[in-house]
Amino acid sequence: MKKLLSLALMLCIIIALAAGCGTDAEKSPSPEPTSTPDKTDTPAQSDTGGQEEDIPQVTYPLVDEPTTFTCWWQLDVQDVPDLAETQYFKEAAKVTGVTLKFEHPSGASGEAFQLMMAAQDYPNMIQRFYNNYRQGVDFAIENDVVMPLNDYTEYMPNYMALINGNDEIKLNCYSDNGYLWCINQIVDKPQDPWCGPTARKDLLDKVGYTKTPITVDDWEEMLTLLKDNIPSLSTGPFQLCAHGATSVCGTLTSAYGVDQIGNFNIRDGKVFYSVLEPGFKDYLIKMNDWWNKGLIYNDFISEGFVYGPFNLVLNDKLAVFDSIYNFYDTNYKAASENPDFLLIGIPLPKLNPNDKLHVRNSNGWCRLDNALVITPTCENIPVACAYWDFAFSEQGKILGNWGVEGVSFEYDENGEPRYTDLVMKDANGPQSGMTKYVLFNAPGFCIPTREQQGLTDITNQAPITWVQSADNDWVYPAGAVLTSEEGSEFSALFTDIRSFVQENVNNFVMGNKPLSEYDSFINELKNMGIYRCIELKQAAADRYYNRLNVIKD
Repeated sequence: MKKLLSLALMLCIIIALAAGCGTDAEKSPSPEPTSTPDKTDTPAQSDTGGQEEDIPQVTYPLVDEPTTFTCWWQLDVQDVPDLAETQYFKEAAKVTGVTLKFEHPSGASGEAFQLMMAAQDYPNMIQRFYNNYRQGVDFAIENDVVMPLNDYTEYMPNYMALINGNDEIKLNCYSDNGYLWCINQIVDKPQDPWCGPTARKDLLDKVGYTKTPITVDDWEEMLTLLKDNIPSLSTGPFQLCAHGATSVCGTLTSAYGVDQIGNFNIRDGKVFYSVLEPGFKDYLIKMNDWWNKGLIYNDFISEGFVYGPFNLVLNDKLAVFDSIYNFYDTNYKAASENPDFLLIGIPLPKLNPNDKLHVRNSNGWCRLDNALVITPTCENIPVACAYWDFAFSEQGKILGNWGVEGVSFEYDENGEPRYTDLVMKDANGPQSGMTKYVLFNAPGFCIPTREQQGLTDITNQAPITWVQSADNDWVYPAGAVLTSEEGSEFSALFTDIRSFVQENVNNFVMGNKPLSEYDSFINELKNMGIYRCIELKQAAADRYYNRLNVIKD
């Protein structure tokens, strides 16, 4: 018998764990669908988690003998060939008695995932399942790809306290049919945007632009000054996203009440597609004007994604960006070569100073792309659940976010954890350094603001600037999922639609296609089935907001 959990105010529970318990566990029944309220009927968000004193205490180690689970995990961190060798997973193994044997896909992770699914060669756990599995989590559960965890909540007291204390978290941890489908990543507060409009402050200072740009007209003034006064920016100071000449963070499109071309939005419970909105044409008219004035980088398409190629950033070829991925490490690395280099966050522009913007990057309480599922090959689901619950315990929160005291962090004079030089002076930047010591892009309790440590006040201001300049009221819920049948139909329609839109939008911006042809472009979208795509996304959103009515604990 294996020692699992000792709960406060209860005698020690000793459970005989039979091999194969994972495959024999009963699934929660799927309740009959009920009416689906609009988004406006969603229960109000509460604070994260329940009261600490109400959480049963867990005794470690969880097992009498060392136990190993296999885990498929997309490796997206630098200088870490195997997550088992990172500080968090080593220490977690010492505490819990449980070790994870990682399977890191080589090459394209999406392709590797599909091959794994096709072969039905499932490890015990799979990270990044939500991103890669195309049929939806209910289909996965009902076809024995993923195990529902409804019957194992007693082994996850810390995790369940967070779920049961916040309706939005609950919506993203349960499926449309009421299954507790994953171990999710939950943040300490709704996460500030991780990206947004960014500018080289040192270059702005150089041309004498000292005010904060608020409107689209302010942006044009700023970009014109940069282009006309810094020779290296003569090819266009602004990096526009190559993926349909729009923004990954709603940087400019938000001013016109719309989002990037791949996104659907929701307003008063009703789904809409940005390209069909009148504001999208206005946006294109402005971008075409900027293109003609030389304000947009002339090779934005071949330079790829919106994040801004580092060599162009460092060599003063770009000065304003839709966003820069890994904002903080870019600041760190570039400043090491140019002491004057400084990126700052600037507000999402408005058409008029008093406008309200409703589209921006937002992750909310949960990061579904980092969630983990347990498969039927897992023979000890209670232990697997208890292992991940450790990441939500007080001890696990410290280890997962800061690492080991005296190694990756120390407490300051105010009793607050602070990263040591092992993290802060990593050759690839602090964020890269973190990945060797803490949980990164993983299920668990995450404190995103840790990433901002050691940065200048002006750099730390960036996410505050982004969140204050726009809300996310019209952002489509990340947890809304198409059914298998809906997903197949949607993919068949929208794959072609998206390519068609991207090609035409780029041509509209660069003047290769006159905007007088915009109406015919919209008519072709209708013929290609865009309104059916909206209907499918609406059905998924309706089910999402109805989950609280079907959850069976």
